[in-house]
Amino acid sequence: IIFAFVLVISVKDRVSAIANSGTCTYQNVEFSFSKLSNGYLHCEAMKLLNGNTKIIYPDTIDNVPVVSIGGVISDSKNIRNVVTSVELPSELTSIANNAFYRCTNLKTVKIKDKVQSIGDSAFRGCKNLTNVTIPNSVISIGEYAFSSCTGVNKLNINTNNLSNIAMDSFSCLGNLNEVVIPKGVQTLSSGAFSNCNTLGKVTLPNGLKEIGSLSLDGLITEINIPVSVQKIDSPINSPSALLFRRINAPT
Repeated sequence: IIFAFVLVISVKDRVSAIANSGTCTYQNVEFSFSKLSNGYLHCEAMKLLNGNTKIIYPDTIDNVPVVSIGGVISDSKNIRNVVTSVELPSELTSIANNAFYRCTNLKTVKIKDKVQSIGDSAFRGCKNLTNVTIPNSVISIGEYAFSSCTGVNKLNINTNNLSNIAMDSFSCLGNLNEVVIPKGVQTLSSGAFSNCNTLGKVTLPNGLKEIGSLSLDGLITEINIPVSVQKIDSPINSPSALLFRRINAPT
């Protein structure tokens, strides 16, 4: 006697996809994915389904961890114009360049503790973000990564593993009042906090060596320059240059 069994499994929002590359649907979002050279996966959101406005990335696809994301496909206006919140994969280590560039209605995203790099312009122009926290795992923040996030009024850079704050990475944050640059940062690159017009208080770490041109250009009223600083590269007539000269003037 031969018995034949047909088992049908239907699990809501379960990811099922081919091993190396392809597409899948998870939590009302259509994703594309591809295998990286290290065997893990890179994932990008292509389309929001059924009126969904939230992107929840799968932690794994076919039990392979998603460690890199490209955010939303560059021509997916369907996503960029409507996404309001993002939940990142638990094993994520890298956020690609332009990942959420000009997602103008994005209000909430939590950068998780395993993220090591945030790419150029990754969150640039996300004007409805209000609170940004950089975890201790981060060792690299790209140019313009959070530039023009004009709604940000609270910025916590909680990593001591960051040696450089890149060019314009936090420029044009029009509601930011205070920032603490963490220990470990040696260079504030050109324009790092330029055009942060409400920025009044800046705390710089001992060990900082270089302050780039207009990197702290704003209406700063409270700042101390550590003795470790070897170079301040500001145009002589900039507000920041005048401030630095005043603070370091002989008493």
